[in-house]
Amino acid sequence: MSIYSKCRKLQYWVKKGKLVREVLDEAKGYADALDISEDVQMQFYSNFSQAFAAYATDEKKFDMMRKIVQSFYKNNIAAVEKRFDSTDVSDRRDVILVTTVKNDLDRIQLLLEYYRQLGIKFFLVLDNGSTDGTFEFLREQRDVNLFSCNEEYETYRKEGWVNRLIASVGFEHWYLIVDSDELFDYIGREKYDICQLVEKMEKCGYQRGKGLLIDMYSNEPLFCSECSYSEIPQVFNYFDTDSYRYVDNSFVTHWEGGPRERVLGAKRIWVSKSPLLYFDRKALVINAHYQFPLVEYERAPYIAMIRHYKYLKSDYKPFVDRISKGNFANNSDFYRKAINLYNSQNNMSLFNSSSRKYINSASIRCFDVIMNIFGE
Repeated sequence: MSIYSKCRKLQYWVKKGKLVREVLDEAKGYADALDISEDVQMQFYSNFSQAFAAYATDEKKFDMMRKIVQSFYKNNIAAVEKRFDSTDVSDRRDVILVTTVKNDLDRIQLLLEYYRQLGIKFFLVLDNGSTDGTFEFLREQRDVNLFSCNEEYETYRKEGWVNRLIASVGFEHWYLIVDSDELFDYIGREKYDICQLVEKMEKCGYQRGKGLLIDMYSNEPLFCSECSYSEIPQVFNYFDTDSYRYVDNSFVTHWEGGPRERVLGAKRIWVSKSPLLYFDRKALVINAHYQFPLVEYERAPYIAMIRHYKYLKSDYKPFVDRISKGNFANNSDFYRKAINLYNSQNNMSLFNSSSRKYINSASIRCFDVIMNIFGE
């Protein structure tokens, strides 16, 4: 490398470093308004700095980090109901569930019922301006710390919100980060609750657990199946086993595919997620699929099938709304493909002759990549 090239590279890094500092310091100016302990704030600031530095040369990821930092510090997130804090989560095995929701009353009822049965006693939920009764329902739940934010949803902005929810309790706890349409499942779930799962993970030396995000669908056309919230798992009980593939040519290894690609033509749909983790003092949520530092993501085993319920009759209108706003990944490209295809073929179904029916957690065994962590 010539002296000129070295100087240009140095100038680039100096400029980037200055911009990183400006973004962080400007955002930190809002810190006094946050209901977060000084120790937790300082650690998050340090983690943001390190993540920014790691992504300084990638414009897309740099912009991602900027949005996460700004939403963490600057968005108006109000604590509506606080029913527990860090001192209440006294058992190391206790898992705190974190989610954000908007106008999803059926699935949020299913979520709370399912995860309570799984052994979760603490929920951190951010309501993003619901008008369908979701907010009022959550306010009545005695195990939910409820937060409210009316800022417009945007994919990376949400990750800032998730970090804020975690910061309200703090580091060195187990967290399960899921969307309101996701049910975290693992082999042996009926026998072992999630406290026993994390105890087993710790004995095996794991601090994170990955899962495959598997789309669940009915045997009817898209957006046609109507059911009560408790019936969703019984009606949407089919899934693909042969349309997912492993990808190792990206900055982190992952799985892609599924019926969204097979039927809807949506490419590069990530189905790898790392929702369950021990949030140590170096951790930071930077993406819906993984957390910083990335080396911990790569070390984590696949231990779960995350059942993904996305094609209810009531989902048609939200899909259309996401298209108009373009506020989901890749300018809401998946939702655009789905609606365009559905409108041209309104009897379109994800079901085919190779679809497998979900019976219980033993159904997960069809995915060889998912570890049977209890060995039964």
